[in-house]
Amino acid sequence: MEFLPTLLNPLDESKPSLFELLSEQQLSALIPPSLRYLLAVATHRYPRYLLRILNNYDELYALLSLVVERYYLQTFGGGFTENFYGLKREKVLRLRGERFHGLRWACR
Repeated sequence: MEFLPTLLNPLDESKPSLFELLSEQQLSALIPPSLRYLLAVATHRYPRYLLRILNNYDELYALLSLVVERYYLQTFGGGFTENFYGLKREKVLRLRGERFHGLRWACR
């Protein structure tokens, strides 16, 4: 019967829903294959220019991801997909003798 008190309390608007967290993870997993597919389609039209890029896709995607994620972490305090869903990382301080010093999610 632990779920009953959670139903009686109002929702905390500063915490994201499970839908937002799962959607953010799915979006971050779908970006690399989507970009690879778009590059493969464009390579059929311009193979002379794009074939080398397609062959080295993993390295170029890692470099592009590093640049984009670094920018979003410095500017918005979260990654690209986190910012897309309005999520923000917050530092968790020590609470009542607990040892956990991690991050938690909050909505903007």
